[in-house]
Amino acid sequence: MRGLITKGCAALLFALGWVAAAQAVVPRFDRVAVDMIPREAVAALAQDRDGFLWVATGDGVARFDGLRLQPQELTGGRTPVERNLGWVRALLAARDGRVWMGTEDRGLAVYDPRDEKIRLADPEAGQQPVLMALAEDRDGAIWAGGLGGGLVRHDPAGGAARHWHAGSAPGSLPDERIQALLVDRDGRLWVGNWAGLVRRVGERFEPVAPELAGRSVQALLQAGDGAIWAGSADGTLLRLDIDGRRLSLPPSPAGAVTALAEPEPGLLWVGREGGIELRDARSGALQQWLRHRPLQPEGLAGDSITALLTDARGVLWVAGLGLGLQRHDPKPRALRVRGPDVDAASPLANPNVQALLARRNGQVWAATDAGGIAVLDAGLEQAQPGPRHVGRVDAMAEGPDGRLWLGLPDAVHELAADGRTLRVHAHGGGRTRRLLVGRDGDVWIAAADGLWRLAPGAAAPTRVACADGGVLGGEVHALAEAEDGALWVAASQGLLRLPRGAGAAEPVRSPPGEGLANPVVIGLLFDRRGRLWLDTAVAGLHRLRGWQNGLARFDRIGERLGAGGRPFGVNLLEDARGRIWSQMQVYDPAADRLDALGAADGVRIGMPWFFSYAQTADGRMLFGGTRGILEVQPEAWQPEQARPTLRIAGHGIDGERLAVQAALAGLVLEPGTQRLLIDVAMLDVAMAERLSYQYRVDGIDAGWLNSAPGQRQLSLLQPAPGDYRLRLRAGPDAPELQLPLRVRPAWWQTRWAWAAAVLGLAGGFALLLRGRTAHLLARQRELEARVHERTQALEEASLTDPLTGLRNRRYLLEHIEADCAAARRRVGSAAADLVFFLVDLDHFKLLNDTYGHAAGDAVLAQIRARLCAVFRAGDAMVRWGGEEFLVAVRDSARGHAPDLAERLRQCVAGQPFDTPAGPLDMSCSVGFAAYPLMPARSEAFGWQEVVGVADAALYAAKSAGRNRWRGVERVDGDDAVAARAALAAGVPPAVWRAGP
Repeated sequence: MRGLITKGCAALLFALGWVAAAQAVVPRFDRVAVDMIPREAVAALAQDRDGFLWVATGDGVARFDGLRLQPQELTGGRTPVERNLGWVRALLAARDGRVWMGTEDRGLAVYDPRDEKIRLADPEAGQQPVLMALAEDRDGAIWAGGLGGGLVRHDPAGGAARHWHAGSAPGSLPDERIQALLVDRDGRLWVGNWAGLVRRVGERFEPVAPELAGRSVQALLQAGDGAIWAGSADGTLLRLDIDGRRLSLPPSPAGAVTALAEPEPGLLWVGREGGIELRDARSGALQQWLRHRPLQPEGLAGDSITALLTDARGVLWVAGLGLGLQRHDPKPRALRVRGPDVDAASPLANPNVQALLARRNGQVWAATDAGGIAVLDAGLEQAQPGPRHVGRVDAMAEGPDGRLWLGLPDAVHELAADGRTLRVHAHGGGRTRRLLVGRDGDVWIAAADGLWRLAPGAAAPTRVACADGGVLGGEVHALAEAEDGALWVAASQGLLRLPRGAGAAEPVRSPPGEGLANPVVIGLLFDRRGRLWLDTAVAGLHRLRGWQNGLARFDRIGERLGAGGRPFGVNLLEDARGRIWSQMQVYDPAADRLDALGAADGVRIGMPWFFSYAQTADGRMLFGGTRGILEVQPEAWQPEQARPTLRIAGHGIDGERLAVQAALAGLVLEPGTQRLLIDVAMLDVAMAERLSYQYRVDGIDAGWLNSAPGQRQLSLLQPAPGDYRLRLRAGPDAPELQLPLRVRPAWWQTRWAWAAAVLGLAGGFALLLRGRTAHLLARQRELEARVHERTQALEEASLTDPLTGLRNRRYLLEHIEADCAAARRRVGSAAADLVFFLVDLDHFKLLNDTYGHAAGDAVLAQIRARLCAVFRAGDAMVRWGGEEFLVAVRDSARGHAPDLAERLRQCVAGQPFDTPAGPLDMSCSVGFAAYPLMPARSEAFGWQEVVGVADAALYAAKSAGRNRWRGVERVDGDDAVAARAALAAGVPPAVWRAGP
């Protein structure tokens, strides 16, 4: 009965704590290595000295380089079974850079970064007990405990091992089944075992917590204040203060304690079988109970927690069974997404938010594509039902008197401050883009056809004309009112200005060379200093730097900073520091710096809607998208938040993978080297696959080059003799990572060989000149013919990949512009398209790791025949990098692309590849996109962008399970601005194809 009362009280206290914490901000998590972790099962985590994350999966141990997991195998095994470490239950990153692993049956294994190999600590020991816990003491010795083997102290320097077993004598281990170890900051060893918790004092093991006697202690942590936390299998939590005081917390409904962490001072994270508890690190008071909830895409992916790890940057990593791997950054997040409501009756059950309004009373109105309006409070929670039976609202504005104006197709609804409809004002401009209530009380209506003005007291809006007497027709994108009352208008006709009190708009003109880089203005903003900012369709951000005598001079910021080719984001807002924002980019005028925003920063609202944005009175910025509202706290945002730490993770020379550590001081390539491959790791960021970095090779590249998003490999093909330096950096002001390179010359490429050859030729020429002039001339003609033949052969070799016989990137770069020009000239003709196919061999790394690089090279060498069986000889077949290939199909019909993709998929998967390891089955994933991507505007997308679309389609095919193809035949319409924004958001308004 007493036990039942105790449990009932514990449950009541837990419930009260949970209710009190219900209003707390829920931590957000990023999914990591999705579809890479077998069965989404992870047992242990560790971060090594270089920043790599080690992950113990159900199929062995792997190292995460920021982009993907790289399986790590035991050195010396003859078969895949012998090389696989199996289910690793414990990981420890030692201070000297080594990574120790506790296995299920092979004892202790260790990775040595000096030669990048994993070896068993005692290879002759045979089958050993399961190792569950590891710890490193002050001397660098490794303590290991397992189920049934007692305690072992391993000396890495001398290789000696000392054992402790359970016994009945005082000071002995109370139990040999050990599940947790901790060396505290004073060097004392704590041992969690099935009998409770003990501490090593001298040569004795002394019990320290009677409350845990007879309970299996599974997790230990020393908090920032020095206290020791212990958690048991029955869910008990215990805090032991430095002064000896103890705080015992009874079991909770969340179940057994499996992991402990303190990623930020004062906040204890308790991993359990039923989720994660957040508790006060001193009192133990419950603050939140985090559990997997399917409607929270940024919540926990599962409930069964196995490991919590705080990395060097203070980021928390969470692992579990069925959860996989997730990442939580405890620092205040500048960007968050207000997603769907659970209530199906809510207007935000499907939060496709197409218009936003921040009202003076603190409310936020959000209009959805379904025609509903959600009235939200300052926290973006639903406060009250919105106006009913209004229809689909595309724009909203509030006047100084509190009246509301809602823009619908061909009409503007006037509402009272309480939301009651007062009257409807019809106009003939079609869809309402923006609404602006001016200083004089005029309501300006930017419509799909023209600019309209609703004067105070007028019954209906009137169309605004142009100063030349013509009609201001076409789309009007944006409006902004200057301090002098003039209205600036962004229209398809260009940039216009309507002086205060004038009845017609006049075009804004500029001196030669000082105008807009692109005439299509789609965003306008006057900042607090009265400066005008503009966004253009394909040249990005501009600032009006001069307005004198009716002429405007502009600073072409986007073009100047290398961010042309796309809009800044249309929805322009200013923060308290004077930075200019959209949902796509941030510009800091003080630093003259432009930073892109993406999913890695938290922009995860699907496709952002142009003209759906607002700013609250406290400075928060809101942007609407197809999947919710992006809320930005600009004061919390720093540009380096989404900047990766770069590491060189590996390298290979002519297909042979080599250890990287020895090469970091300088890499020497022998004469005749065909290809150097560098693996680049991007650490310390979420969603590294969406980020880019910069690189250059001094001696080859004239300037810095930008990598493709998520690009993890760089290659140097057939380098000429000389000294080079590979330089990597995350951004212009980030520290550099450098790798010196030296390519040795062949004997005939040395200076003395050339000098001897020149002297020999000169002497021979003089000798022959005196007596054999005729013969010399004949011989000279023969040599010239041979040189020409050799030059052609060398030129051909420089355009060909030596392993596969396919063309290389240089060939594509030399020919692609002509191919694109031909496709643009013949757009609309039959069989005149240029279709790009990106092909990636599935699980190629696993093949290399399992069967060796000779087998991998054999597969690559045979891929050309498979490509030739599907594509024509006149198509450009290119080895794009590693196991990835690009095919540019010339003079084709884009409608035939799905057939070609399916034929290629079947051709690769339909017949085994002959390798030294025997016949091996392989498959491939394919992504394709046709050029011109937008037939209605053939010049709108460059070929690099189209290849990027094909790459995104390839990623979609791999994410869908591999051995599939995905592709984009075309983008309909002629609105390149909307299409480019949609493609950047990952929701292209395109004709997609998928198979099989």
